[in-house]
Amino acid sequence: MELASSSHLSAAPRVPVEICEEIIDILALLDPPSLKTCHLVSRIFTPRCRAHIFRSIHLDSDAEQCRDGEELHTLLSISPDVAFHIRQLWLQIRRRDFQSYGLVESLKKLKNLELLELGDRTGRYGYHYGLSWGLSDMDFLRPSIQHLLELPTLRELRVMWLIQDFPVSYIRNSNIKSLTISHGGLRDDEPGDTRTLRSCPLESIAINYNSDDQTESVASLFRVKGSNGRPVIDTSSLKVISISTDPPELLVTGRPLFHSEHLISVTFNAIEVISSVPRLHEYLAPSLQSLRYLKLDLQICEPELGTSLILSITTELAKLRGVNRIETVDIDIIIDMDVHFDIPRSWEDIDDVLAGPKSGWPSLKEVNMFMQVVMFNADSKDDFYVALQGLPKTHFKQLTESSQISFKFVYDHYLI
Repeated sequence: MELASSSHLSAAPRVPVEICEEIIDILALLDPPSLKTCHLVSRIFTPRCRAHIFRSIHLDSDAEQCRDGEELHTLLSISPDVAFHIRQLWLQIRRRDFQSYGLVESLKKLKNLELLELGDRTGRYGYHYGLSWGLSDMDFLRPSIQHLLELPTLRELRVMWLIQDFPVSYIRNSNIKSLTISHGGLRDDEPGDTRTLRSCPLESIAINYNSDDQTESVASLFRVKGSNGRPVIDTSSLKVISISTDPPELLVTGRPLFHSEHLISVTFNAIEVISSVPRLHEYLAPSLQSLRYLKLDLQICEPELGTSLILSITTELAKLRGVNRIETVDIDIIIDMDVHFDIPRSWEDIDDVLAGPKSGWPSLKEVNMFMQVVMFNADSKDDFYVALQGLPKTHFKQLTESSQISFKFVYDHYLI
């Protein structure tokens, strides 16, 4: 029998490209920096590595890849194929960007963007200056950003940190499924529009504000316009809502969001005063059969709220008994700087409502409670803080001992 030639004996086994790509995908999750070395190993690895390396681009002064539009333009001029891989763009707009040819040309080359986050520049000590979208200085830059908003691939838009007067027509005419507005403002640029208009069918929305005058921005999303009477967004397909209750007027203005019968996740943020406690049964009534996740974010800023705020939340949770299919409840409680109070026995009512023998939460599988205390001069070994850490044994016994509900309690203190 004739032996195989030496060339056949020494040949290394070939690994299918698909397996190599799966390994690179895992590497991207476990050790992203190593991708820069991995792509040098073989030209076969380069496309997959670049897909991960350049998937997310942050244009800000602290970014590692491209600190501004000019650097991005240089990168895309040397390697034009990189534009194909960019799926997420965080754009921190600064004054020098108003006349940046490099930024404008770079944005025009992006055709596959899925997420766009817009924010203003940050000054010393994290201070945000604020940027009005209607500034004449924005005239040069505005069309290229509008190009991104019209991309058929764009699915998520975030209008962040003091971007003001952002036109609602951009949202209406986009293909996004997810919208976040955080400390920014919208402008109704469609007054008297008599054309036939479409609504943007959102599936997820997050709204966070910190001033009373910005509730008008939310109201502009629901105004009907055009010959066919369409609002900017279609809420009927909403599945996820995260909304601030501060100021309380914001929650009232955002009531149309809760008309959806398909909600699966709802988060109420910044519950700080009694007037901001949401009437859960009223807001959640249309979606109680679809809702699976509920999160309540409380902040105790005054000692008396240690009793009244918790009592109000417990009362609202009790109204959901027997009429919901919620599987997970998260309750975050932040106790403000050095606030002390006697922990009332009424805190046990949360335990009874969620895990008692007549709880009325038949689908509940998981309750997570995160307790964070902000300290300045306080001693972390103070009796009050020790008592907070012991709540699972003193006030939440039924949740702790439940065989049907997984209860996780996390205590943390934050020193400033």
